[in-house]
Amino acid sequence: MITISLLSECSAVIAQELGALAGELSQIPRSISEKQLERIVADQNILVMVVRDDEKIIGMASVYIMPQIGKMSAQIEDVVVSGSYRGQGLGERLMREVIHVA
Repeated sequence: MITISLLSECSAVIAQELGALAGELSQIPRSISEKQLERIVADQNILVMVVRDDEKIIGMASVYIMPQIGKMSAQIEDVVVSGSYRGQGLGERLMREVIHVA
């Protein structure tokens, strides 16, 4: 079953899955350690939304919230859906959820 949710837990497996997705996005191998992921998840100004097929992470998007004088703004980064899942509207669903949560 496909679900979209805010990432709230960290593990070595999750870090590996996110690194693999980031690599698909940039065509350059990328990695993230479990410690780095823990810092990101703990940061109140960063939201990481993930798309899961059961337990496997198959998509992600990051939102960076920036408090500014008199306003708040946000920047969306690292939007990617695994190649084998593209063409199913998951990226659009992910973006709608990211905008709703942000």
